[in-house]
Amino acid sequence: MRTRLFTHRLLSLLVSISLLLTPAAQIAQAQPAGTQAVSLRPEPPAQNPGPVWLPFIGVGQSAAPTSDLLYRAHIAVTSPARWQRLEQLGVVILEQDEILATVLVDFLQLEQLAKLQFQPRGTDEFSQLVNANSEKRPWLARSMRPLLEQAATVRRTVSPTYEVGAASALSADQTAALDAVHAALNALTVEQRAAIADSFSLDDDGDGLTNTEEGWWCTDPLNADSNGNGKSDGDTVRALRNPSLTRQERHVYGPPYRLWPPFVATIPPGATPTCLLDADKDSIPDLVEQ
Repeated sequence: MRTRLFTHRLLSLLVSISLLLTPAAQIAQAQPAGTQAVSLRPEPPAQNPGPVWLPFIGVGQSAAPTSDLLYRAHIAVTSPARWQRLEQLGVVILEQDEILATVLVDFLQLEQLAKLQFQPRGTDEFSQLVNANSEKRPWLARSMRPLLEQAATVRRTVSPTYEVGAASALSADQTAALDAVHAALNALTVEQRAAIADSFSLDDDGDGLTNTEEGWWCTDPLNADSNGNGKSDGDTVRALRNPSLTRQERHVYGPPYRLWPPFVATIPPGATPTCLLDADKDSIPDLVEQ
């Protein structure tokens, strides 16, 4: 009796040891059909086939590519006919009241708004605006990234051949690429449009000119009084652009920047025009007029 009990315990021990030494793969193969094998080794997480938004690192610095294709601007719309004209231009209206609107436009539309006396003000280059507000609204920055990448690609395509005022010179491919950007703009949700309209402008020195506009006027975005005359750059620019002021009144404000502008005669032949170029010598850079 004792011998039989000892033999039984020994066989049980051998079976237990053999099970411990059996590879996991063999256990899996031995599973009956229709059952799920349990792996002894942790498996990597399943991959999501959809887009995965990774958290931004250093948001507000280089969260998305920058380009000068798209702009947010504030404009004056003074009559029903002007509202109709705005609709014909195909701009995206982010916010509006009776006489004012906040719009999202491409650089060609911005040029047209200026020529048609919609008086664009508080203009921000769109990618810089999104990046600067990314800490406050990270969801907006993430959702805008594909659009900003698309805009940067299109701008690189258009830049080599485009001259201000020559939209008709764009090729069919360039026009189609720009139309694709317009389609993406018109597909923005109500929430996205509201958030873009509510995003704060970039005005690092608080002088009433956005950083984008400072680049056009060749003023210092970190100095509210670039010409040192005791008046802010914003006041100086408003005076220069105010047709109701006399030339003498404008002269009191002076050009926004010391030694500016050098006029067209001082620009070397073949040089790339900059914010300093002022062909008609009216103290408003050609870049701003364009």
